[in-house]
Amino acid sequence: MTPIVAKYPMPRLEIHMKRSLILLAAFAVVLSACKLEISVEMQIDADGSGLGSFVLSVNDQMRDLIEQDGRTLDPDEMFARFGIDTSTVDVIETRDGDFTTWTATAAFGTFEELKELFAVGSDLSAIKEASFERVGDELTLSGLIDMDLESEIPDNAPVGIETIAQFITITAVVDMPGTVVEHNADRIDDEGRLVWDLTLLEPRRAIMVVSDLTPPTSVPGTAVYIGVGIGAAVAVALVLRVFRRRRSKTAR
Repeated sequence: MTPIVAKYPMPRLEIHMKRSLILLAAFAVVLSACKLEISVEMQIDADGSGLGSFVLSVNDQMRDLIEQDGRTLDPDEMFARFGIDTSTVDVIETRDGDFTTWTATAAFGTFEELKELFAVGSDLSAIKEASFERVGDELTLSGLIDMDLESEIPDNAPVGIETIAQFITITAVVDMPGTVVEHNADRIDDEGRLVWDLTLLEPRRAIMVVSDLTPPTSVPGTAVYIGVGIGAAVAVALVLRVFRRRRSKTAR
């Protein structure tokens, strides 16, 4: 990737990280293979406890651009700019192909703990609203994800929001117990989790999931029906045989 720093100076580290991420995408683009992926993930149990994760992933082209001129890609600072205190979560770095991924994960005992861990409702947090309720065997999760970063793009950016949106992937992922009876997700992934696909062109999305914990009613399988049918046929045959024997004795 041809460096373009000389033509478009990169922002200093002191600039707000959200703005930095957008600028990196904007200035990298003209438009190389730079990629940035952001994901908010929630695994919620029936009692409102569970596991929450915030995932940031960049490919090597993006990372090289960030680390030009001796700068360092600091996961703690990146997460802090989204309202996450890394001293209260576990951060794991992994590699997959040419992507480096940082996952900030924390277990929570109540849904209110999740909201505190991920600064729900704060200016920095991507989760603006979130609520969880259980009534009997029905679980309801609702919330609002907002990743509107268009205002962070400077007037002198070489490309606009439409172009930058092609290089940034944003998802919200929810995993709930029971049978999901209602939701507004965009798709279901290979693990059966609900996924909302956001873009910088549509960064504000409502999240809604209703799940039912009632065990499914047991329905006899085909083999059971076949077995019952055979049994009934045998019973009828036996009755007819007895009836014929009696008729035969009577005739004598």
